[in-house]
Amino acid sequence: MQVVICYDTGNDKLRYRLVKYLERMAVRIQYSVFYGDVEKAQIEKLQQFAEMLFQSYKDEGASLLVFPIRDCDWKNKPNLSADCLYI
Repeated sequence: MQVVICYDTGNDKLRYRLVKYLERMAVRIQYSVFYGDVEKAQIEKLQQFAEMLFQSYKDEGASLLVFPIRDCDWKNKPNLSADCLYI
């Protein structure tokens, strides 16, 4: 399944480990945003890994969001040049 993965943390060591993990399964499209075509099992492993990291670094403000993209959503995406504001 195609997904967009976003994370947020203020802890540099946690961020480093999380990014290294994400780079093995997805492509970085912004500083804290990744895109990938992954299996459900990979998402489950990512969830376990992230929960372990957040607990071990005691970062209660850290978050990880995974947004699945349905094929119909991706194929019918808006014309970005016309619908987006670039600053």
